Parts: sequence; C-alpha cells; structure tokens
Amino acid sequence: MQETGVQPDKATCNILVEQCSKAGEAWAIIQILLYMKENLLVLRYPVYLQAKETLKMANETDLLLRQVNPHISDDASDYTEFMREEETTYDMNYSVDRGLLIEFLRKKNFSAIDRLYAGIVHRHKRLAPDLVSKIIEANCTHGRIEAAILVLNNCNDMGIYIENEAFLSIVGVLIRKKEFLKIFPIVQQMVKYDLFSEPQLAISLIYRLGQARELDTAVKIFKLFPKEIKTTTLYTALISACFSAEDPDKALEFRVQQRPTMCLLEGLSYAAESMRPTFIVRRRKVCRRKMFQKLFLQTKNSVMYYLQGI
Repeated sequence: MQETGVQPDKATCNILVEQCSKAGEAWAIIQILLYMKENLLVLRYPVYLQAKETLKMANETDLLLRQVNPHISDDASDYTEFMREEETTYDMNYSVDRGLLIEFLRKKNFSAIDRLYAGIVHRHKRLAPDLVSKIIEANCTHGRIEAAILVLNNCNDMGIYIENEAFLSIVGVLIRKKEFLKIFPIVQQMVKYDLFSEPQLAISLIYRLGQARELDTAVKIFKLFPKEIKTTTLYTALISACFSAEDPDKALEFRVQQRPTMCLLEGLSYAAESMRPTFIVRRRKVCRRKMFQKLFLQTKNSVMYYLQGI
C-alpha cells in the first residue's frame, strides 16, 4: 500500500494484524506494529489479544505490542470497562445506520440503501428483522426483485429472521414476472420457518402456479407442505393445476392420494385392472376422466372461496 502512496489507517492496520494473527505471521505483525507506533495508531482489544497470543506462540516479546497500545491493560477491570466502551460505540453506530436506512427508505433512495446495507453486511453487523423486512418489501414494491433476494440471502447467511410479509412480497413479484424457478427456494425457506401455518396461503400459491401452467413447480412445492395443511381444498388446487397443464392422469394420481378409498372414482385397483382386457382398461380410464372433470368443477368453488380472503 505504501508503494502506491496509500497510507494504511487504523482500521486497515487492525484488519492486517488480525489476518496475520490467524495465519501465525509474527514477523509481519511486528512490522505493522512498528508502522503503527510511528503513526500513533492503536489496536482494538480483541485484535490486541490475538496479536499477543501469536507473538507468545512464536516466542517473541510483546513489549512493542504494549508500547503501541498503552491504553490497554491486562487488568480484568480495565478489560470490562474497555468492552463496555466497545458495546456503547457499536450501539451508537447501529442507531446511526438504522436511522439512515429509515430515512433512505422514506425518500426511496435505493442506491444509498444498497451502499449502506453492503457496508453493514461487510462489517458482519446484524439489523433488526423488522427493518430488513421493510427493505425487502420496498425493493419488491419498486420492482427491484434481485436486490430483495440478495438481502434475503444475506439474512439467511447471518441467521436473521424475516417476517412473512417480506417473503410474500418476493413470491408475489416472482409470480407476476413469471420467474417460477426462483419461487421454489423461497418457499423452502418459508416452510423451514413454519410460515404456512394456515392453508389459505398454500392454496393461493398452488392455484396461481396452476393458472400459470407451472405444474412441475406446483407439485414440488406441494410436496414441501406439512400434512396438517394438505386439506381437500389444497388437493383441489393442485388438481386444478394438473388440468390447467392438460395432464388429467396426474390429476387422477393426486385424487387417489387424497382419497384412496373412493370406490366410485377409482373403481378397481390398478393391479386388478392389469388383468382385464386392454379395451376395458381404456374405457375405465376415459370414464374416470369424465367423472373426475365433473367432480372437479363441483369442488373448484371451494378453492375460490378460500382465495377471496387472500
């Protein structure tokens, strides 16, 4: 850095010492400490401890380290006070970041939000779930779906819980944009966080995927749902998706799964059918499809009833 005319500042020196400590490079730490001593720079306490341990492991004296950091004492009471100051500084920085993000959201300044949020993620700082959810919702509202998904992925990596409204915003935009391949991992996360406690949301999602003729995605998502919400209406929504995709055989398959004892609809078992002449089997399949189409039209109203409140 010095060769290019750039002088390392306090933050850069702390990062360099931390990295060298992790790598066990005692000689490099000493060179950085000499530079810091000349420029009156100091280390943060956690980095100081790491450097001290590395020098000790390399049988190097920590005299230079203590000279560079006279504000740090090995006394336990001093350590407690120092950490209290660190926490206070963190709280102040968090309050400033939160205030700026709220103001940028109010002004819809998304370029500023992107830069500030990227800096927060780079510093491995955690934002409150409600604020992150608002950022996701705002990005979705203004058609910035990629930015919304990026924030969501960062939250997953950091273990930050996301509110249901933020997930719904992303799913809604993806459906409108017909980017169905991106919906599946989002729903996976929603199931993981148990955000499908009520069947209405699942019914709406399956039904809309069916209207878009995305049967494969609808089936994959249906299989993710817990048994508790796989109601008759949810099965009907999935069967509707099968008919929209012009796949009545798949519809019959799911109808069998729903009510395996329905003799009127299913008739004889497939094992018994395999022993009958081919024309009888074909005739039964045709009859099943006609009967099922009639049954589907009768039960479709139940799906629409559930969707009215969504």
